[in-house]
Amino acid sequence: MFAPALKSVLASFGSTSETIAALLMAIFVTGYAAGPLVWAPLSELYGRRLITNITNILFLFTNLASAMAPNLPALVVARFFGGFFSSACFVLGGGIINDVIMPQFQGKVMAIYSFGALMAPVIGPMT
Repeated sequence: MFAPALKSVLASFGSTSETIAALLMAIFVTGYAAGPLVWAPLSELYGRRLITNITNILFLFTNLASAMAPNLPALVVARFFGGFFSSACFVLGGGIINDVIMPQFQGKVMAIYSFGALMAPVIGPMT
């Protein structure tokens, strides 16, 4: 939900740059795209629970770093790592379902899981 607050965030840093605004939006997605390349293999080596718990804690810290960023470069770095660490839950969700749900129910559970990810961007802004 960063996009609606983007103008006020830029104003708090004394900037009106459209380029910086685009960077702040795109850098999170860049981290979100890079994360699965790391988290999927690591989860196979060290387990999904460990990777999920560590990345959730690190995501919390990157959100705190974003909130307390003293300047725009620090905010850009915090947003990148926020996307990087938050991607673990998305990429490991299917593996976790496969690990804990009996095979005859996996299809239904994956459909519900996928429905949540698809509908969240639609329903979220309405609340």
